[in-house]
Amino acid sequence: MNMVVHRKEKKIVSTIGSKTVTVTIDSIASYLKFERPEPSDVTYPKGWSCDDEVLVNALTDKPDSFSEGKFAAGSLRELFRLINMVVHFNLNPHGSQQTPNLDDGATLFVFSKGDEKVDWAIWIWNVMMDFRVRGAANANIPFLAMVTKFCDEAGVKADKGDEEAHFGCPRAITAVTEKKSKSKSKPPRPETIISSMPSGDVILENQRQTDQRVKRLEKGVSTLKRWMRWWMDRVGESSNNPYVLTEEDNEADTEEAVVQAGAAEG
Repeated sequence: MNMVVHRKEKKIVSTIGSKTVTVTIDSIASYLKFERPEPSDVTYPKGWSCDDEVLVNALTDKPDSFSEGKFAAGSLRELFRLINMVVHFNLNPHGSQQTPNLDDGATLFVFSKGDEKVDWAIWIWNVMMDFRVRGAANANIPFLAMVTKFCDEAGVKADKGDEEAHFGCPRAITAVTEKKSKSKSKPPRPETIISSMPSGDVILENQRQTDQRVKRLEKGVSTLKRWMRWWMDRVGESSNNPYVLTEEDNEADTEEAVVQAGAAEG
């Protein structure tokens, strides 16, 4: 397939036989059913910044695994291991899933934030442009399902031996890919696999529910501690043998400890 990039007009044109296929930012947004934000509302990537150390600590609880400017995918926090697969398969198919760099990490971080505004249609168009301008000659064309849809709409007929791709990326997120990423979560059901970009709300909702659960557990632990200390005071008064708090007793529970306690209860 020949592809001519028109940077100024922001379009990619390909002629296949007697048919012309045109890919624009708006056609990408229409395919994704994605409502593009106003340019003035976009916060990433232009103008966005974050301290490298803050970014590393946000994405992994094993900062030593970040080496030579790259993350180890298996050492990312559980949420970001999943986001890494979503971004790799749906936004950056020619990037590195196993060793995302700092720029990739920034994308994962922004993807998880509900208050950031990104024009993902422009993002995908730029990936296609980079594929045409700098991609290897034998590289597979990105976003195959979307391209197939555009070819269908332009009236391109499949030649004998062509394999049409109408159902998402050629390599979907499966239990195998999750196992390779060392994810502790259960493999997703087919109907929950994220197959197009604007479904990040699913991940954000799961994270929100997790945060709420942690807060409820923290409240429950605090209530239990107050009751136990009241009981110890009463026993100490009646037995003249009060319990003396240790340094460990006065330590605040970490979020990890609270989550582990909740898991033991459930």
